[in-house]
Amino acid sequence: MRVLLVEDEAVLRAQLKQMLEQAGYAVDEAGDGQAALHLGATEPYDAVVLDLGLPVLDGLTVLQRWRGQGLSVPVLILTARDSWHEKVAGIDAGADDYLAKPFHTEELLARLRALVRRSHGLASPLLQQGDVTLDTRTGTVALKGITVTLTAHGYRLLGISGFSQYDKLFADVELWLREGWLDYLAPQLYWPRAQTAQAFDVLLQAWRALNPLDRPIHPGLFTSRIDASPQSWTPDEILGQIDSVRRLSPGSGHIHFSLVALTQNRKGVADALRTGPYAAR
Repeated sequence: MRVLLVEDEAVLRAQLKQMLEQAGYAVDEAGDGQAALHLGATEPYDAVVLDLGLPVLDGLTVLQRWRGQGLSVPVLILTARDSWHEKVAGIDAGADDYLAKPFHTEELLARLRALVRRSHGLASPLLQQGDVTLDTRTGTVALKGITVTLTAHGYRLLGISGFSQYDKLFADVELWLREGWLDYLAPQLYWPRAQTAQAFDVLLQAWRALNPLDRPIHPGLFTSRIDASPQSWTPDEILGQIDSVRRLSPGSGHIHFSLVALTQNRKGVADALRTGPYAAR
């Protein structure tokens, strides 16, 4: 699940981003209202965590403009402890829930899970399909009573949306690819090339092996993973992934599932692409 985190305090934003990623979310971040307004209007999110006290454009105005544009993404607003008027104004502007600072991160995660559940028409934290039960609070899945704790990656793969559609034909991507019922496939390959498990090249080759009719495969790149955090990727990782696509899957392209890192030219990635793989030939 993908979350937009909007918080102007850099240290708190970094802490919240790390916490959300550890909980299994893919996180984009913004430090001011103008950037948040643009991201919310141009990128698909499952939920937004929005601080109201933002520079450039305040959070309340951002929320009002989103709702005025018809955006229905669930929004959790962050307010000052004693600012009851902010809570009322935020709810009236279209917020789905609020949390007063300072707060416990466990409460933020619980409220966020509840927002996402409700947006999918689900009230219970326990999701069941046949003999499989997913507990969205603990990140565990049980098959016929045998419980397994999921990694953050495993939780993202199972996810609420994917789980709720588990028995439907349109969720069976391998079937569609095998039967040729699609013109192309864009799998989200959000892992670096050097990772031991789920390495980028290995996953790309796996999808090609499941593609007997040779449909184009345009993998999605985690370009927004280039950020200011200690775990940030370098532009070389994205350039290397593009090289892998061209080498292992001739005739296929690739997709940047978020343009944030490109528009901000994080660590020079846009320049590296312009003078490297995107240079005129």
